[in-house]
Amino acid sequence: MTSPLARPPVGPVATQLRDAWYVVARSSDLRGAPIERTVAGQRLALFRGPKTVHAVAAQCPHRGANLAEGSVIDGCVRCPYHGWSFDGSGRCVHIPSNPADL
Repeated sequence: MTSPLARPPVGPVATQLRDAWYVVARSSDLRGAPIERTVAGQRLALFRGPKTVHAVAAQCPHRGANLAEGSVIDGCVRCPYHGWSFDGSGRCVHIPSNPADL
């Protein structure tokens, strides 16, 4: 039987809470290319959009490439593998092989 006062396991992830604010980079770190950080066990790609800084899942849903190794084009992070572009909410906004009117 566990005591209700027992402490949870302590470790790098156990001490981080989800849905909280964390300092993960300096503003000067986000001048050009995206960067990767891990918060609460989740890999994130950080990049600067036209008005603010964004954090999205670092893994591209298409082929799993690291978005932090991509580039920032028109305020979106572009995957280094096939060039898919994701906005600050993580929504795919451009797939190069699709016609523009889709």
